Amino acid sequence: MTQKRLRQSELTTKEIIREYSKDLRSSLSKQELEDAARGVAFQLADFAPFISATTILTYAAIQNEISPETALSLREQIAGPNSARIAYPRTTGRRTMDAHEASVKDLKVGNYDLLEPDRKAPIIDPEFIDVVLVPGLAFDKMGYRVGYGKGYYDTFLPRLTDHAVTVGITYDNQLLDAIPRAEHDIAIDFVVTPSGLYACEGCDPLDSIDKPESFT
Repeated sequence: MTQKRLRQSELTTKEIIREYSKDLRSSLSKQELEDAARGVAFQLADFAPFISATTILTYAAIQNEISPETALSLREQIAGPNSARIAYPRTTGRRTMDAHEASVKDLKVGNYDLLEPDRKAPIIDPEFIDVVLVPGLAFDKMGYRVGYGKGYYDTFLPRLTDHAVTVGITYDNQLLDAIPRAEHDIAIDFVVTPSGLYACEGCDPLDSIDKPESFT
């Protein structure tokens, strides 16, 4: 990955962080994207809430985000096929979205050129969601994030029940000490990077996980 870094003191606004993070991702090779996805998969493979979940809301990666599909495939090998319902977000209006049960192969280009489920796909009530994999351009150690500025997750996450676990996925150099936040911003529970899984409110790393060269 590109080694460009800014001092934390220079990351003073969400817009600066947003552009900084986009720039970091823009030069990633296909191999770097695959390596990052594999690293995240192995971190999540030992994360009990993810493995035991019966309903997972995930996302279709865009603009060199880390794809969660490798983690979902490894999870299925561990927990068994059809061991969880998989859902993807579909935008429904300004700052609103729903979770629809779907497979990645059934997604179609929707609003903002996002891959989304068909509107006729079954909607999953947020109260049944156990784990949400949350995309973002950057996260901080308190669980706050910088997304693309549309606010969809900030309005959706409060609809979850207390038992739901939210997990942000990002690159190692996009886990920052602090991100500017607004009153409506919602913190998540954990952040996973290719080299670590962190509990927020300080982001202490959980037990490290060795990542083998390959898995089947």
